Amino acid sequence: MRALLSIAFICSSGFAGAVELANSNNGRQALEEQGCLGCHNFQVRPRSDAPGVLSKRRLSATRLAAAIWSHAPTIWHAREQRSFTVLSAPQAYDLVAWFMAAGYFEQQGSVRKGGILFEAEGCLKCHAVIGKPAASPDNAGPPLSSWNTVTDPVPFLKAIWSHAPVMRAAMDRKQMNWPSLSSQEMGDILAYAGAVAGRPKDPELVLGDPEKGKAILRMRECASCHNGKLLVGSEPRDHTLTELSATLWDHAPMMMNFPPSLNGSEISNLLAFLWQSGYFEMPGNAVHGKAVFEEKSCALCHQASKQNTPFPGREGFDAARMIAALWSHPPQVIEQARGKGIVWPRFDAVEMADLIAYIRNGNASRWQIEPR
Repeated sequence: MRALLSIAFICSSGFAGAVELANSNNGRQALEEQGCLGCHNFQVRPRSDAPGVLSKRRLSATRLAAAIWSHAPTIWHAREQRSFTVLSAPQAYDLVAWFMAAGYFEQQGSVRKGGILFEAEGCLKCHAVIGKPAASPDNAGPPLSSWNTVTDPVPFLKAIWSHAPVMRAAMDRKQMNWPSLSSQEMGDILAYAGAVAGRPKDPELVLGDPEKGKAILRMRECASCHNGKLLVGSEPRDHTLTELSATLWDHAPMMMNFPPSLNGSEISNLLAFLWQSGYFEMPGNAVHGKAVFEEKSCALCHQASKQNTPFPGREGFDAARMIAALWSHPPQVIEQARGKGIVWPRFDAVEMADLIAYIRNGNASRWQIEPR
């Protein structure tokens, strides 16, 4: 961990992508347009255990979908005085991207443990903290107070990718071993750095073109290892951005020849491919999902023979599309269900993951999502 966050000082956050799968800035706007902020005080969620944290429970796109679907009657009741506004699939992706950028999908780290780890791993040999100068001032890295982008996903991941070779060379010169970090340790370090340097008020997450991101992983340097069981994006995995950061950090010593440096746009494209591939999605069981589909009375209204209704085999169906699908169930639909004696279903995260797998089941290109 000793030299990890020096990367944050060098990175930049700007990039221009012609194709966007999701944009967290638009997601914040969707929260406002849908009236969510009339009841919910959604703010950027601290990544630490500091006082004032909104919730200590980690969300995910699947857990968010389960909560929103279970919440539907309350949502429509609160909106009775407002005109009904449809939430499109692209807007749902933006919405999920905002929650992801705002830290709701991350495990919270410990500022205290992060500070202990920062010192125990020898980070102070190069990186000064207020009141604690670097032990090697002649070859010091940027001070901790300058690491103000460590919790902004794209610039942080870009920095890990681009600057790890330089850091590895510097550590070799100092005869320092490359430390291995668990995702929790990475989270603790990020919490500590965020507490010292400060977190951006509105972190930005833009997911670019999935196809371009897939092409990055086809580069000779990546494809030589990432194949077979190591193939990225082969199935849903329920990972977080912190886990991805820890994986890239631990991966660095194994990469004898680093791929070319990636800019922010390319990192954005890579994240889009990982998202599309289910890297951040909870895995589900389609067989169990069929049971959920029947037990929650979905089958009473939604049959494969009917048009314009979700049924097994929907290509690219995922948690974000499941959220958008709720907006095709306006208050009138809930009333019609009540008339049939159907109680509006509530879902936990596992049931939602299974249901999504069931709806999506049967497509070879199950995770293909059309960017805007």
